Amino acid sequence: MHLSIPRCVVAAGVFAAAATAQNVLFDEKFNSGVPGSWSQQALGVPIDSWDPGVSPATGSSDVFHEWFCGHGTFYRINVLVSPPIDLTGFTQVDFSCVQHQTFPLARAVNRVDVSIDGGTTFTPLYTETGTWSGAGVINANMNAYAGLPDVRVAFRYEGAASNEWRIDDVKVTTPQPVLSLTGTTVGGTAVWSVVGGTPNSLVVWAVSVTGPGPIPSPFGLLGLTPPFFVLPVVEIADASGDSSTSLFLDSSTLGITIYTQSAEVVPTGEIRLSNWTNSPVL
Repeated sequence: MHLSIPRCVVAAGVFAAAATAQNVLFDEKFNSGVPGSWSQQALGVPIDSWDPGVSPATGSSDVFHEWFCGHGTFYRINVLVSPPIDLTGFTQVDFSCVQHQTFPLARAVNRVDVSIDGGTTFTPLYTETGTWSGAGVINANMNAYAGLPDVRVAFRYEGAASNEWRIDDVKVTTPQPVLSLTGTTVGGTAVWSVVGGTPNSLVVWAVSVTGPGPIPSPFGLLGLTPPFFVLPVVEIADASGDSSTSLFLDSSTLGITIYTQSAEVVPTGEIRLSNWTNSPVL
């Protein structure tokens, strides 16, 4: 098939949103200790840090901030900050991690923060208040940060003679199918790929050449500026929920930017939106 600048237009109502699966956008298990891509900020007395260890919760490598009865009673504020996480094109994002608590009644602050300015300022996402000891799971909704290109999660520990807090299996996930567009070279073949969708669903791809929206619809945001059109192909997702299509880019596409989003019709009849993405045709 060939793709040229479109003349046909479809209504925004071609898409609707319903979401259940979780696809991983960021995953850190700390298998090699504290990665070099993570940073540490000592905002109080710079005498201790987040260190590598082994999690009693998972039995695998983790990072932890220890209690301070043997290290003096200076007040520590130590923040472990992730590398940037690109959430461009997504509208639904979630955070999770495994934690382990020791001496919770001595806790000052155990908090998960989010930064959108490179780690300069932080906004609380989750504050631990439980009084139990042992393993637990933190889950938090990050939809407020969906669509942003540089999102960092951080673990803020405050305390003097305080508790021990251990972190493992940090994940940022989305319930949306994940779309990518590659090979956008004029005279070549562009490939639209979706992973993490619903097995046996019908998958369609929509394209705009005028902009990324987003525009509201009765079913959620679309990352497409009207007019937009649906590629002349429908695929069936495989047993893993993956699907793809490829189209030849003719000379009329040179210099445009392809803005695109996919939708899947699941066997129950619901329609689920992917993220949106874009790529210039060179």
